[in-house]
Amino acid sequence: MLEALFLKKTFPSNTMHFRTVVAILKWITVVILVIVYYQFFFKGVINQYGEGLTNMATMEQDLEKDEVGIKAPALIICMKPSWKMEVLEKYNITNQFFMLRNGSFEHLNGKKTMKEIITEASFRMNEDFSIALTTYQNPMEDFSVVLNIGTNTFTRNGNEFSINVTDVYSIQKGMCYIVQSNLYIATQYSYILSVILRNDNVTQKPNQLQLTATSDDDALGITIGLWGKVEPMTLPNIPFDNKTTIIDLRETIKTRILNCNKNDTPFQKCLAEGFKELVSSSDCPVKCKPMLTKSFYDKYIGDGEIPPDCDNLENERCMLQDGEKVFLSISQCKSQCIVKEYSSKPVITDHVNPSCLEDGERTDIFLLSSVRTRTLIKEYEVYDTAGMIGTVGGSLGLFLGLSFYGVFSDVLDLLVKKITKQD
Repeated sequence: MLEALFLKKTFPSNTMHFRTVVAILKWITVVILVIVYYQFFFKGVINQYGEGLTNMATMEQDLEKDEVGIKAPALIICMKPSWKMEVLEKYNITNQFFMLRNGSFEHLNGKKTMKEIITEASFRMNEDFSIALTTYQNPMEDFSVVLNIGTNTFTRNGNEFSINVTDVYSIQKGMCYIVQSNLYIATQYSYILSVILRNDNVTQKPNQLQLTATSDDDALGITIGLWGKVEPMTLPNIPFDNKTTIIDLRETIKTRILNCNKNDTPFQKCLAEGFKELVSSSDCPVKCKPMLTKSFYDKYIGDGEIPPDCDNLENERCMLQDGEKVFLSISQCKSQCIVKEYSSKPVITDHVNPSCLEDGERTDIFLLSSVRTRTLIKEYEVYDTAGMIGTVGGSLGLFLGLSFYGVFSDVLDLLVKKITKQD
């Protein structure tokens, strides 16, 4: 009798203790599974989802039969240092002056325009240095030309070629020069781009240059620091040591499907429209064109709608500060869905261009492309919202034995029991 009573009293206690231990073990197991699930699966899905639901596929494609090579990239040439120190010292200014912050230009106000100072302080093409193009192959045998600002046209063997040189001012890089052409580059169509320092009446010379190769559409924006989604090929420090830098170019075409401008409007065109809108809505007492936006207006807006150049530093400063507001709206400008990029591993040799166009310290850049393929990188969709939910839900059911309905049902049961117990 006493034994039966003892068992009756202790058995429920042991049973409840056992159930509690089992419940705790279940929760520990669930927590471990959730951690493992998050670490090895769910985090990857969320990362893919957050990066735009896409991935990239890369392949090599042969050039078309009628393509003699790859389209020559736009070449951006900037001098280093950016400014002539003797001119900066003459006007008692530093590199920060060109940002026109308060306190940096009052002693010059009303005496000089930004355009005049930039012209005097920059290393200028055909004054401080020359840019020349040389080739030995068809269709331009024994061809060499010293380039000038503007369009340089020439005809060889019945074919017309053009090389356009544009000067572009950049706050970060000073005065740069963009060389664009309708030339094609291959093994049999190679060129030497020479930058030669002038010796006549030059009191200060640059010691290096920076060369960037990019597409024609992106060259202007990259020069003034509005890069968009493009990663240009840049050689930052090329000395004037009479050596040749061999650049064997590769071409890459990237195609995107999300977060890009499907109308193929260039990223820089969108930015130029932003600058135009800024000028029309500016609160500055004189609406004028600062040097920073000059190249944008010239190329994208047109001569008929160009405001006058700012005629003093005070007006220039006002418009430049208003221009900073444009950067707040850059996110509204989407990159092109198709962008072209170039790459190369430069090789430096002691070879000197035998066609000595001018005497002086120089650097020669030998441009060729030895391959008959281009790299295609295409974006494809990995997840959409419905796909992500399905993937996560299916993996939860498979990996953890959970279902959305089961979890929802269990939560409701717990609520019902709690409410019933309280009543």
